[in-house]
Amino acid sequence: MDSPLAAGVLVVDDDAMVLAYLADHLRECGFAPCPARDASEALRLCRACHDGIFLALIDVDLPGVDGLGLVDLLRQEAPEIRCCFMTGGYLTARQHLALESEIVFPMPFPRGGIGPRLRNLREAAGAVGR
Repeated sequence: MDSPLAAGVLVVDDDAMVLAYLADHLRECGFAPCPARDASEALRLCRACHDGIFLALIDVDLPGVDGLGLVDLLRQEAPEIRCCFMTGGYLTARQHLALESEIVFPMPFPRGGIGPRLRNLREAAGAVGR
């Protein structure tokens, strides 16, 4: 992670361009991004950086284990990590129901990116300085 004072964000997306964009954007906003391309890599990072990650930003449509399945696995490892989702496509009825109470960022991302919104989540959770 970039800095012990920066809050870690686990970013999971199978698109390398999205991962690169989010890593740069989150660094500019003062976060320490931990990029992963799939569920198994995300779980490895979660185990390795557990104490430094306060939030997971997960693509709903991951290959293999999808975003909802990954959240179940992450919560077994680290139940305190807040999970948010991103999607550029259509949500199935199952996904829509499961995500109803979660934060979902539409792709393409809103103007100004998502960093300010994540900063508000971090502050609301009292994770400043993690």
